[in-house]
Amino acid sequence: MNSANNDYRVLVCGIPLSRFLLDAASYYEELLKENVKRLEGLSWIRSGPAKGTLYVENERNRATDFRKEIEESKQKGPGNGDLYYKPGLLSIDQIAWRKSIALLYLDHVRNQRSIFASIPGTSIYTVKDLDEWISERQKNIDDTFGDEKDTPTDPLLIQADKPCLAIYDRAGKRVRFRVFINENDDAVITE
Repeated sequence: MNSANNDYRVLVCGIPLSRFLLDAASYYEELLKENVKRLEGLSWIRSGPAKGTLYVENERNRATDFRKEIEESKQKGPGNGDLYYKPGLLSIDQIAWRKSIALLYLDHVRNQRSIFASIPGTSIYTVKDLDEWISERQKNIDDTFGDEKDTPTDPLLIQADKPCLAIYDRAGKRVRFRVFINENDDAVITE
């Protein structure tokens, strides 16, 4: 984001959001690690204009530092060693980056919820509980980081999962399928 202003705010996260941010940071870090691993086989990339450390590696290191920062807050937190992430004074850019990671992970959780809800026999009450949990995390994020006007998000190197279609048989077993377009431009699903 790199805003020109030097606006700083104090960031304090309650225990539920602190746990969520730890999961979000771990998730983002893992996605970046997978990207770095894919680049290992491309030795020519190091000899080009991107000599040395690649941006994705710097971002992975930044995500790792963020995860460690949250984990270290566990020892400083009130109560029984619960997570209580309170980094203190952060720039708007730093807050926007953290907010973006939280929203990325929330999108991932929403996609997982949709897949789970599509399994035959899934209790509607369980889905409602998941929806409530997701709504609570969204409210935690909005209350802590502010809305888009207060704290815009920062574009991340990794974007949200693309929602996927999962088909299950009556026994709840996931079915593998193929989708193709026929001569009438209709999508046809086959096993």
